[in-house]
Amino acid sequence: MQAENDAKEGADFSAAKHCRMELLLQQSVGHAESAFKHCKTTHESLKEMNSKQVADVSSLVKSACDNNEEHDTEVDSARTAAEKDVAKNSDEIIQQIDRMSEDEKVSVSQILDNVKTHEISLESFQQDHCFQARCIEDKAQETFQQRYMEYEPTGTTPCKSEPEVPTKATIESLRAKPVESLVEAFRENNSYESFAAKESKPQQLTRSPLSQVN
Repeated sequence: MQAENDAKEGADFSAAKHCRMELLLQQSVGHAESAFKHCKTTHESLKEMNSKQVADVSSLVKSACDNNEEHDTEVDSARTAAEKDVAKNSDEIIQQIDRMSEDEKVSVSQILDNVKTHEISLESFQQDHCFQARCIEDKAQETFQQRYMEYEPTGTTPCKSEPEVPTKATIESLRAKPVESLVEAFRENNSYESFAAKESKPQQLTRSPLSQVN
């Protein structure tokens, strides 16, 4: 009895396994057919695309060849016309050179004379410039020697000038001011007019030297 049950279970298991294998085989066959159809469709699409591309390339090549032939024809025509124009213009230029009048020769001669005159004027101007520069240099040296001569003792005691040292409050007020106002004040205090005014002020009188203590 047990053996019959085992045999029956084995037969059922074998049948189920056989059914399972048959189902898997059918699925595999279905996938293979689907893959074959897809491959066939892809191949046909590629073939059609290649045919279209070949046709397009052939058309482009033919058009390019036609354009090249047309371009060669135009170039040959333009070259022929240019050669004719060059030959014609060359003949006209040669004739114009041969027919050059005496007036043109006179004009060239006058231009050369004017150039020579300008050259002489430039040489004279250069000489005058050198002479004036030398005079200016001599005058500058003379002025420098007169106004800025070395100090010589005069027997008088010079006045003592105390340096102007700004206070702390002045420095702080200057720091608080904007840069534009400081620059404007500096320009006003150091302009050419203020410098000329300072130069025009009479020099301070020096006091006589101290008498010798007995």
